[in-house]
Order: sequence, then structure tokens, then C-alpha cells
Amino acid sequence: MKSTTSIISLERVLKKPSQIKKLYKLLNKRKYFVSNSTKPSFSEHTRFVKAHPYRVWYLIEVDNIEIGSIYIQRDNSIGINLLDEHNALLPAILQKLVLRWKPLKSIPSVRPAFFYINVPTANSSLQKEIKKMGGKHIQNTYTVST
Repeated sequence: MKSTTSIISLERVLKKPSQIKKLYKLLNKRKYFVSNSTKPSFSEHTRFVKAHPYRVWYLIEVDNIEIGSIYIQRDNSIGINLLDEHNALLPAILQKLVLRWKPLKSIPSVRPAFFYINVPTANSSLQKEIKKMGGKHIQNTYTVST
């Protein structure tokens, strides 16, 4: 992990080829997934980034080195993908994000009035960091085979 004097920056994802490559490199280093069961090909990844399905999306850099990405969806969920050794930086990263963005207005049965984070079950270190910063466990999510 970097020292507390490291400079954390959020670079907005604007679908640039260099960003697509950085995001793919990070994707290939990830250990945990919520929505992907298999890693996409580079061309599939490129189509996904160009479609930009998020309200806002950032590359996370520490001292000009990419350590992850973070996004906000239109349901007020925050997706965070950090390389494990940087999980302790989560509070500072989230603070930067929520200073720039506020949750969208609540829609009953569609969207809560607060931000929330989905974390893979196996990513216990990220769960611990969220709990340390006062995050509350509000639900468990399961897949259902049909």
C-alpha cells in the first residue's frame, strides 16, 4: 500500500483508447467479480467501455499509477474495483467521489436516496474497509438458476 502522502486522483473515463487499455489491464489483474463470470475479450471490453453504461466512471490513480476504477450507476450503487493492496485507500477515494457527486433522488422500489456498494462475497478485505468507515450491511444478494 502507498503511504498516506500519496496523491490519489480520479480520471474520468471518456472512452479514450488509452483508458480502454488501462481498464482492460486492471480487469485482468482483478481477483473478484460481481457481474462477470468470465473475463471478456479485449474487443468485448472495448464495446463495453464505449457503451459507457454508468452515470459516471473514473480510473483511480495513486502517484500516476492505475490502481482501480470506480463508478456510480443510475440506481445509486457504487462499483469499486481496487487492486487488493490498495483497499485501505477506500475512504479517501470515496470521499473524492462523493464530494463531486450526490445520490439521485429516491424512487420507491427502484432507487434508494443513498449510495450503496455491492462487494463480492469473497472480497473480505474490502468488506472490512467499508465496515471500518461506518458502512452498514443492508442485504445479501444471490443468483438463481432457472
